[in-house]
Amino acid sequence: VRLADCLPILIAHPDGIIAAIHAGRAGTEESITGRCFEKIRQETGLSKGFLIFLGPAICKACYEVNAEKKKHYDLLEKNIDQISKEVSHSQIFKSNLCTACLNTRFFSYRKGDKTERNYSLIANLGLS
Repeated sequence: VRLADCLPILIAHPDGIIAAIHAGRAGTEESITGRCFEKIRQETGLSKGFLIFLGPAICKACYEVNAEKKKHYDLLEKNIDQISKEVSHSQIFKSNLCTACLNTRFFSYRKGDKTERNYSLIANLGLS
């Protein structure tokens, strides 16, 4: 997935299932993560035992969506909520790195990177 401040979510299951999600605010509000797990469950019957990596993304403190009301948006927690509603007995790994706070290490749209992007990827190489 290609992103700047949005949350990359990489999913793997020992049965060979993988997925990569680009979870921005709009997608998160449309339950992109929940819908992905729902689709996996419909196609495979799997609802537990996943390894889930939540990569670098803008943190709640940096993601102000309404300056007048000082309202902030928490991509990480909203997507964790979707995961917890759809799967059980899975391991979640959080990078806890903010693309805006660490904009010398990551590209951040809100810090001025209008064209540059970070990439997150996952592959099933068929290795046993």
